Amino acid sequence: MIVYDEQGDVKLLETLESFKAQPDKTLRCIHFRLSQIILNGSFDKAQQAIINSAKQQLEGDKQQIFLCEDGDIFVVAPEISPKAVNFIALEVLSAYNLPGNKGFFKFIELGTHLNPTLITVQEKIDRIIKKQDTKNQQEKQKEFEKKRHGILNVDVDGATTSLIQKNRQGRFKKEIMVIEDDAFTRKLVENVFSKSHNITGLGDTVAALETYIKCAPDILFLDINLPNVSGHELLEQIMKIDPQAHVIMLSGNSDRENILQAVQKGAKGFVGKPFTAQQLLKHVEDYITKKGA
Repeated sequence: MIVYDEQGDVKLLETLESFKAQPDKTLRCIHFRLSQIILNGSFDKAQQAIINSAKQQLEGDKQQIFLCEDGDIFVVAPEISPKAVNFIALEVLSAYNLPGNKGFFKFIELGTHLNPTLITVQEKIDRIIKKQDTKNQQEKQKEFEKKRHGILNVDVDGATTSLIQKNRQGRFKKEIMVIEDDAFTRKLVENVFSKSHNITGLGDTVAALETYIKCAPDILFLDINLPNVSGHELLEQIMKIDPQAHVIMLSGNSDRENILQAVQKGAKGFVGKPFTAQQLLKHVEDYITKKGA
């Protein structure tokens, strides 16, 4: 007797598929629907009762027992007698002190009912895949929320704002920062200012706030459509730690609502994509004129 207790559903499907190539009219199967009678999900006791009873009732060494993900069991063997099936079923019912319920198992002649059984097993596997996909999506969402929390909740003490303002004083060159996940657009901004200003570029938001605090940029060009957090969310956090921040938003979506939201959160300007070097330079010139520097 062989017991498949790992990937039982997959092993069962492979075994049944092999019978299509080599039909055997003597093969029979018992499907014990433990998932229907045991609602607390603890199948070990019932599964062991079936395994022990099958060893006693089924003769020969060709028996195969498949433990499924949902707790069900399939016993496949040549010439299983209905008497043996009833005995095994009673052992399970007795183990759980359940009343007589023959509906929890099904006796199958694989020679004539192979295809319906294949469909049943495939449906089980499909449910397993769907369940795993859901679990993976939930784990990804948790990781996403954890990353967002890390980006938007940087520890900031009362001296942070003063430190940023102090770092801006006495510079020979203006400090410009760009946060843009599109490498081509980010490089364009960097190229415009690299010769005349100090420039710091970020392609993601993981260390955006920490880098902002360290660089204390005079001007920040901030993309709205960023991974993990939006530019609007990041702008809101930046204005909390640096009320004097001069932020120019970048976006291919230049509709009125998008611009208005950015302005309401503290942005000083908005540049739609694609943009020219002259548009970027004008924002810096306006800033310098305003600050008188």
